[in-house]
Amino acid sequence: MSGTSRRWPKFLAGGLLLVAAFAGRTAWNAGAFRRIDSHFAGTCREIRGVIGPEDIVVNPRTRIAYVSGCDRRAAERGEAKPGAIWAWPLDRPDAVPRNLTPGAGIDFQPHGLGLWLAPEGARDRLFVVNHPAPASGKPKHTVEVFEIDGDSLSPVASRTDPDLLVMPNDVAPVGPDRFYLTNTHANPRGFAQNVETYLQLPRAKVLYFDGVRFKAVREGELFPNGVAASADSATNP
Repeated sequence: MSGTSRRWPKFLAGGLLLVAAFAGRTAWNAGAFRRIDSHFAGTCREIRGVIGPEDIVVNPRTRIAYVSGCDRRAAERGEAKPGAIWAWPLDRPDAVPRNLTPGAGIDFQPHGLGLWLAPEGARDRLFVVNHPAPASGKPKHTVEVFEIDGDSLSPVASRTDPDLLVMPNDVAPVGPDRFYLTNTHANPRGFAQNVETYLQLPRAKVLYFDGVRFKAVREGELFPNGVAASADSATNP
C-alpha cells in the first residue's frame, strides 16, 4: 500500500472528528442538552386568528396581550401580504384576537415587540421591529413607534439606519423615543451571513437609539435575539 493510500483513513477520521465537534458545539449552543424543569401548574390551549405570530408583550395595567405576526411563507414566495398587530384580552379567554392595524400594507411586516408604559396622563407606546417587503419601496428594516389609543394604534415615528440595522430582531424601549435593539447577525442575508451562522462567529451588535441616532453599545455578540430592560434601563440581551 502506498503512503498516500495509508494517509487517507487518517484524513477521513480527522474530517469526521471535525464534523462531529462542529455538530456537537452547534447542538450545545442551541440548548439541546439544557434541562428545563416544568413549573407551570395550569393548562394551555390554542388561540386561533393570528397569522404567523412572532412576538408577544403583555400590558400589566390593562392585561391586554399584543401579538405581532405576518405571513412569512407568502413573503418568501414574493407574494407579501400585510402583517398586523393583534390584541387579545387575558381576562376574556373566549375573546377573538383583534387586528389593530387593519389598514396596513405590505410595508408592514412586524417582528419583535416592546412596550413602554407611560406615566399617568400619557399614552403607552408600542415599539415594533419591521421588515417592509421589498416591493413596498421602503427601507429594509425599521422600528415603528405607535401610541396605544384604546382599541387602536396611532403611528408616532419610524426609525431606521441603513448601516446599523442589519438583521434587527427585538426591541426594548426605555423611554417614549429611546430603545435598545438586537441585530442577530453582522451581515445581511447571503453568503457572508451563512458563513457567520455556520461558523458561529460572534460578530453581531446590540444597538441603542437615543432619540436622535442609533449607536452600537455591545459588539461581538453571538446571535443576540431577545432583549429586555431592567427597571434602571440596563440591558439584558
